[in-house]
Amino acid sequence: MTPKFSIIVVDCDTHTPRELARRGVNSILSQTFRDFEVILLHDGLKQQSYEEEFDLSSLERLKTVYSKERFRDWGHSLRNYGLRMADGEYIIHFNIDNFLYPGCLQRVNDCLEKDGAGKEMIIFTIIHHRNAERILTGNPVRFQHIDCLQVVASRKAWESIGFWHRNEYEADGHLYVELSQKYEPFYIDEILAENF
Repeated sequence: MTPKFSIIVVDCDTHTPRELARRGVNSILSQTFRDFEVILLHDGLKQQSYEEEFDLSSLERLKTVYSKERFRDWGHSLRNYGLRMADGEYIIHFNIDNFLYPGCLQRVNDCLEKDGAGKEMIIFTIIHHRNAERILTGNPVRFQHIDCLQVVASRKAWESIGFWHRNEYEADGHLYVELSQKYEPFYIDEILAENF
């Protein structure tokens, strides 16, 4: 059965403190809405598997990938790979040190069932701690004013633009502008996550 969401999680042990990684993974495991798969993608070899590092037993759908060499492109090659292997109807991109509030997926799903029915792109508000705790609404979608974490787009939408086809530092901003030019976003004006 196709999951509603695929959460594509990019990580690099040598880049992300493991206590932040643990907090990020636990925020996914704490979601009240459970119809999702998790795709954990590690940039380079990993000393310990994710199954050994975290208690992932509550996940019904889990895929893990460890690249043989580091791409060193801020996770963009991994995001592209994850998009291509995702089975979910909608995709969420997540850096392992991000944090989803427990009701995030439920709120997005409620929106897709009601107000945002038929929408290919949903954007929710986040707190962005790297920018002095800035609130990012993503409205309007503009380069350098939207984060990878806050966009939920359909697999169909990603396929239509050639998946994650950019690898520069702020590729997410460019790609989300491209998506929004094709698909009118539906905005959820609630803080549902945090980027650390």
